[in-house]
Amino acid sequence: MKRPTGVTVIAVLAGIGGVLAILGGFALMSLSGTIGTMMSTAGVSYPLFSVSVWGVILIALGIFDLVAAYGAWNLKKWSWNLLVGLMVLGIIQNLLFISVSGASAIIGIVIGVVVLYYLFQVKDSFSQS
Repeated sequence: MKRPTGVTVIAVLAGIGGVLAILGGFALMSLSGTIGTMMSTAGVSYPLFSVSVWGVILIALGIFDLVAAYGAWNLKKWSWNLLVGLMVLGIIQNLLFISVSGASAIIGIVIGVVVLYYLFQVKDSFSQS
């Protein structure tokens, strides 16, 4: 089956996003001491975890993005589920950080919803095991 153009775009963007997430995660981990010092000096607390833990989370999400990109490129059935899950996580993340991110979070939510809608339209294309 021929891969739909939109799926190709999603696969390429997921691959690029995965690489950037992994690089960003390593950057956060390597700069965690510096960032932590700057934040505490400024009197800002980082919620939930330390900066290095967020780096590990970012690396893990980047790996999931790369796996999803591979699966989408090859129209693997399991990748549709992974892509839907990643889109839902992205929408939830944007909803949680909308007060901090503002317009960029709103744009992220809109893009996530559009991609989710498209994925449901092309679900039958993901037929390979």
